[in-house]
Amino acid sequence: MEYKFIGVPMSTGSPYPGTELGCKAFTDKDFKGMAGGIAFEYKETPYNEIKGKNPDNLKSLSSVMSCCKALYKDVGEAYKNNKFPVVIGGDHALSIGSIAAGYEVFGENLCVVWIDAHTDIHTEISTETGYIHGMPIGASMGICCDELTAGKSKCHVKGENVFIIGARSIDKEEYRIIRENNVNLYTMEQIREQGLESVMKEVMDKLKGKRVHVSLDVDFFDPDVFYATGYNIENGFSIEDAKHIISDIYKDSKPVIFECVEYSPAKDENQKDFIKLKEIITYALRQ
Repeated sequence: MEYKFIGVPMSTGSPYPGTELGCKAFTDKDFKGMAGGIAFEYKETPYNEIKGKNPDNLKSLSSVMSCCKALYKDVGEAYKNNKFPVVIGGDHALSIGSIAAGYEVFGENLCVVWIDAHTDIHTEISTETGYIHGMPIGASMGICCDELTAGKSKCHVKGENVFIIGARSIDKEEYRIIRENNVNLYTMEQIREQGLESVMKEVMDKLKGKRVHVSLDVDFFDPDVFYATGYNIENGFSIEDAKHIISDIYKDSKPVIFECVEYSPAKDENQKDFIKLKEIITYALRQ
């Protein structure tokens, strides 16, 4: 299968500009290196920052959803042409579009593995900030308003098919939503106590053989490991931890997409984190 790399130059889903440049840091040489000799194409999802009034509880709604709808089409086109989509962000709101494309193809068989310091499961009602990068899981489960729909109809990914790994910044309302929807949550504290190997065994017992949308937010990592992102949250994870998770997923399930988000080149001194980012993506694509 060929790879289709899709860059998403968007940051308005987040309060921190800079991630719109994440995908622009890559060159054809980088894509060829990560693809490992397998044929690839690169497509940058069109993004327009649309000015105008937005609801207070959905900041930059028009801009974000314009981009998500374009990404939905680009990922859908990759599936149609039997190409494996690799999405490079941009902020995590983009997943509203990429998950919508996967849900249209795989339906209720689609699972989502969310490797992130946050759960991103807010709705337009529960959010305190109004930033949509905190809502992609909520939107993908169909519990948000119609305005956060990127595809032909609402996604309804089952809570039991959502696996959030490594979260350590979780709001009270998010805990409620997770509990009420039977979402699989593995917090940083649980992983530290139980051990990553044990947690991943539990995850893979549920994921074995299933179609999986794999989404990695670089704030999963400890700031001492990876600093170039809008959010730097202590007590994070290592590059090897991410590789462990990715390896288990690829070994026992059927990934249908890999995306990596929230890299901010302006915060990356001497491109140290960019090198790590390429290492992670390359690792995922060569499993």
